[in-house]
Amino acid sequence: MSINNRHSTVFWVVIGIPVVAVVASMLLIFEAVRSKDPELPLEYGVEGRALDADYAAAARAQSAGVALTIDYVATDRLRVRATANDESMLPQVLNLRFTHTTQPVRDRHVALQRSERNLYVATFAPLERGRWLLQVDGQPVDGAAWMLRKRLHAPFDVVTIDRRHP
Repeated sequence: MSINNRHSTVFWVVIGIPVVAVVASMLLIFEAVRSKDPELPLEYGVEGRALDADYAAAARAQSAGVALTIDYVATDRLRVRATANDESMLPQVLNLRFTHTTQPVRDRHVALQRSERNLYVATFAPLERGRWLLQVDGQPVDGAAWMLRKRLHAPFDVVTIDRRHP
């Protein structure tokens, strides 16, 4: 290989890399302009208000110091022990929603009635093995609704939900 030929190869490499970068940039700009992001859905405001309500309910639970311990007493019995800074924040009925992470047909809901001072009990078949999202809603008689959420793996014996164990 002669020196002139080698210089010519280096020249084309030095010129070629920036030319390829400029052409690729132009193609990306063309594609970005041609396929714009879709507009926000019409329900955007509704979804935003729902998220704000969820955040507010979670903040109320945290400020009230709501803590729950959920366990299976025996087969098909679910027991929840609840505590709060103010007893009036504990409702007569707790709503638990178990949402399967990948299979919506497995989602479960149970309403637990208050049986004692801080104890809620209901009949509930054990969850199938897997990952679940748990949401607990409470609507005190003289207060605004609160909500706690937690990710969990089933089967489980005891689950604690509070501000230290989200």
